[in-house]
Amino acid sequence: MKTHLLINKNYFFFLTVSTLIFSSRINAQIQSESRLTGVAIEVFEPGINDFVQSDSINYSWAQGEGLGSADYTKFPFNFWEWYTSPPFSLVNTPVNDGLTMENVIKSSGTTFYNWNTSSAQYENTIKNTITLDANGNISEILTFKKINNVWVKYAKQNFTYVNNKRTQEVIQISPDGINWENQSKKNFVYYSNNELKTYTFFEGLLNNQWKEKQKLEFSYDNGNISETKIYDWDSNINNWPTNAEYKTLYYFNNNNECDSLLQLRWSSNESTYAESMKEVYSYNSNSQITKKVEYNNGNYNPSTSRPANNPFYQRSYTYNFSYLTEVLAKTYNDQSSTFENYSKYSFIYDGELLVKNEARKWDTTQNAWVPQNHSSFGRQMKYYYEPISSAGLSDIEHNISVNLYPNPSHDKITIEIEDDFIKNIEITNQNGQVVYKNNNDLHNKQVTLPVHQLNQGLYYVKISSNSNQSVKSLIIE
Repeated sequence: MKTHLLINKNYFFFLTVSTLIFSSRINAQIQSESRLTGVAIEVFEPGINDFVQSDSINYSWAQGEGLGSADYTKFPFNFWEWYTSPPFSLVNTPVNDGLTMENVIKSSGTTFYNWNTSSAQYENTIKNTITLDANGNISEILTFKKINNVWVKYAKQNFTYVNNKRTQEVIQISPDGINWENQSKKNFVYYSNNELKTYTFFEGLLNNQWKEKQKLEFSYDNGNISETKIYDWDSNINNWPTNAEYKTLYYFNNNNECDSLLQLRWSSNESTYAESMKEVYSYNSNSQITKKVEYNNGNYNPSTSRPANNPFYQRSYTYNFSYLTEVLAKTYNDQSSTFENYSKYSFIYDGELLVKNEARKWDTTQNAWVPQNHSSFGRQMKYYYEPISSAGLSDIEHNISVNLYPNPSHDKITIEIEDDFIKNIEITNQNGQVVYKNNNDLHNKQVTLPVHQLNQGLYYVKISSNSNQSVKSLIIE
């Protein structure tokens, strides 16, 4: 059965808009000597009134990766994404293409784990391997899914470039692990000055055919985006409609900051564009967003006689120097004519490293911020890093594919190797002291080790195969 990607029109619109305007506004810099190795996701369990393990993501890196631009981590503007995915790296994204959802961490591979409550351990379910071209651009992302304890090819993304700019992305699905079917294609066209001109989304059909689905057009004024248009393919005329369904106008102040945008929707009743939504922004002296207020007219098919001037939603942003520490969201109460608490996102750092983020929902009965079970406001994420040049780790090659899980751990860990056999395992603490080393050479593709005897903290696991070595960071909780 063919599966197609579904894009929420409004979500896609806001994602594109926010990225084009604010791509440099909200970010955190990972220290150059560190790189992200794992993200642990915890969910709130009301039965015990505490957070429990849910999912985790581990990253493996090729030698030399995780340095330079790969260490500048761009966080999504739509903050709920923090609770469905890790940070996105700005690496491999053409300038001004404005599509944050296309960004991926430029690692040699990622592995996703789900927490099994019955066995009280993580189980790896999905993994990605990433291939780079000669220019360092991602050329392919191959996704495997574990079915009946066997890794099966599940999805593939191919990227092509012209002048180091992405021109096409093809996502394909492989139901049986062998035969690939077209799922979606994305074409990018640029102006001569490299600004994105059009972005077209196609859905896959049988016999390797493509069908137009949606198109975005971008206009600029002195380097700033001035207008975007969104078109949906009209199957009745078998062409793009004359009038875009959405049109957005952007206004910039003297500091080159977008202080407002106005979204217009085509009104079929009046055969013209009418205001649908607008957003107004405030900034601090560092050009960081401090407040966003959203207005609308509450009408799906707006009229020119009803401007979008009803307050609806507000977000306030707090920073510690250049680091975002809190996002406070409020909704407008028409009866009291005031904004009332709705949700709060908090971000905790260790120096320059983001180590934890969490979300809370305002509870009117308790008059407090509380986690909600079974929602994005009942999750928190912890981030783990490794120092690239610590204890001689930079001299060790990372050219074997190794999985280590669960990570973090408090009981035992499992180490898997794919294309070779594990020969030796050595675990050292942050001071370089060896806390574990096998006595005899191994010849296994999978090894499980007890780690309950280790103190809480960061450790490094060096895995040697017959010809290569790899190092993984390990967190003991």
